Amino acid sequence: MANTVRQAPEKAEEMARTVKDVYCMRSRFLHHGEASDSRELVERFLKDVWTFYLTLILESGTYQTRQEYISAMDRRKYGAHA
Repeated sequence: MANTVRQAPEKAEEMARTVKDVYCMRSRFLHHGEASDSRELVERFLKDVWTFYLTLILESGTYQTRQEYISAMDRRKYGAHA
């Protein structure tokens, strides 16, 4: 998600950490029955997801194939800006 949204490295790391934290929260609930009241974490995650999907929509005409999109995300992930 963070590579698609094109954010500063610090913000991208925060977004990745949020996804990881939400996944851990989900796993604790599903595998151990531990409920969480971390509304702030879920709200931050949902905001990041909305930003991701809106970016995908806005960039939908940029790539002709799924592979072009994946290649572009790989280049961003490894430091390129194209």
